[in-house]
Amino acid sequence: LEKIKEKIIFPIHPRTMKMMEKYSLTLNFESLEPVGYIESLNLIKNSEFVITDSGGVVKESYWSNKPSILLIENPVWPELVELDACINCESTYDSIMESYSKIKELNPSYDSNVYGNGNSAKLIGDILSEG
Repeated sequence: LEKIKEKIIFPIHPRTMKMMEKYSLTLNFESLEPVGYIESLNLIKNSEFVITDSGGVVKESYWSNKPSILLIENPVWPELVELDACINCESTYDSIMESYSKIKELNPSYDSNVYGNGNSAKLIGDILSEG
């Protein structure tokens, strides 16, 4: 991640921090204590793109109109790969750097309604009121 030119903000999971301490690893970019959901959404919305190993964060990135790199070889959300909104890659230096070099070339389709049109609460309410 230190090779990435953009500013990195890295909320560190406690288990990751434990391993970093165990192996005496240090970072040359900004790190944060773990963040809550709302702060996580704020970080995503104010980012240029997201790199994560979380399938949930990838969906939040899509809903925030931010491209993402998912550090999982097999797509968790192949529809996001097909929409050019996500790149899946192995957790290796070469794969991450190759994906990073492609992230700005993506042409994501954020208006596809791949996950619906945001009307599910009304539909559920209508169904419940019928019963």
